[in-house]
Amino acid sequence: MHEESAPEAQPPAGEDTGLVEYAAAARRSRGEVHAWIALLLFVVGIFALQRAAPPPVLDAETSGSMDFRIRSRYLLGLHHLFGGLSLGGFSQDQLLQQLEDGVRTADEAVCMVPVLAEISGGEAALARIAKLRAREDLDDADLEDLSILEGIFNAEVLEASGAALAAFRERRTDFADLALSYNLAPDDPERMRVLARAQRMAAGMVGVGMSVLGGVLLGLVLLGAAMVMVRQGRWRPAYPDSVRPERPEDGEVGDGRHIYVWTLVLFMLSTIFCGLLGAVVAEQAGMAAGLAMNVLALPVLLWPLLRGISKERLYRAYGWHKGAGVWQEIGAGIAAYLAGLPILASSLLISMGLSQLVQETPSHPLVDGIVGASAIEMAAIFLLAAVWAPVAEEAIFRGGFYHYLRGRLGMIGAALASSIVFALIHPQGIVGVPPLVALAMIFAVVREWRGSLIGPMAIHAVHNGALTTVMFLMLT
Repeated sequence: MHEESAPEAQPPAGEDTGLVEYAAAARRSRGEVHAWIALLLFVVGIFALQRAAPPPVLDAETSGSMDFRIRSRYLLGLHHLFGGLSLGGFSQDQLLQQLEDGVRTADEAVCMVPVLAEISGGEAALARIAKLRAREDLDDADLEDLSILEGIFNAEVLEASGAALAAFRERRTDFADLALSYNLAPDDPERMRVLARAQRMAAGMVGVGMSVLGGVLLGLVLLGAAMVMVRQGRWRPAYPDSVRPERPEDGEVGDGRHIYVWTLVLFMLSTIFCGLLGAVVAEQAGMAAGLAMNVLALPVLLWPLLRGISKERLYRAYGWHKGAGVWQEIGAGIAAYLAGLPILASSLLISMGLSQLVQETPSHPLVDGIVGASAIEMAAIFLLAAVWAPVAEEAIFRGGFYHYLRGRLGMIGAALASSIVFALIHPQGIVGVPPLVALAMIFAVVREWRGSLIGPMAIHAVHNGALTTVMFLMLT
């Protein structure tokens, strides 16, 4: 493999220099082809595995899918906080109908009963129980739970044993707590505790929605200003100057930049290994220790040094320099992120349409870990999302990989290609591809604009940190 920083070998006396140069170029070309074959195989393989994996479920038995739980908790929070008020263009009756339309399994159908009782009353719940008994896919546990629910909404004294109620709580988790608190007084501590999570989630989501709307409106102004600057020729990208080679031959095609493609492949390999190792460690020492195994992938970022790339060139390729100053780079990154919010919002609409088309919802393995996580585990999840990912992923994708593509495809091609690969290897599935591509394009534009990686890392951290906080709010 070509070693970029090493001086070129001198041909032996009498040997044709052109043939030596041709052979060296051929070796570099083969190395580049092999790197791309490995990368494409990994991207296709990872995406195929994600498509084949089942969607995350809160409980392997009967507690309902993650999407169902989030929707039902949000709906309950809206009902108890805002009554019949219509929010976000949907009335609560419409949201309830959407939730019912999304029920696909017997488990979710049983869990839907206490939600229906809260919104439409006990009689509606009893009518639903009567219809459910005709389902052929109910097992003995489902029928036992329906009998308990029937007793609750008939306002009868429950005849179920303590063991039966304990099994009911274990199977139905939050939905069982909701049902058992139905006949309690509004100011009963248990009733207030059960509803508090739903109310907190609804209030938080309404606040997030208003914040996003304000951000999009501000982003439209900033995006318009940026477009005017581009048309007037006042937008001057700093990337070309920040990586300008010291010698003319360093920037020529075939200069060994495909080493950064191999670095991306090795990084994906290492993250898979760290994930498998983390699963084993988590079994013995807990989820926080398992997540900490991802740190072992960071040394892969230095792989180009072992292939002869000098430290100075590696730093330029990765954008590991302070640019115009740390705080100025962070501020520029945040401004660009706000300007990109309208585009990100549009991509979310595309994702919603795609979700309806393929009947899938975006998901992430960490979502399962948030449910029931301890404070230490939540801190580990937050650090992984808001610190590790911005540092490692930005160095790999908007650093070395973008640097490689920029020399082959130009700015637009490099931004688009690196963003597509970035989106495909993430575990959100095909529905998550449009917003991930849009987000990665924003990061790439900031790298091109500023040259330094500080801006992309900062806004990646802000974005992931905000999303993780919202997930904590929704699921804990």
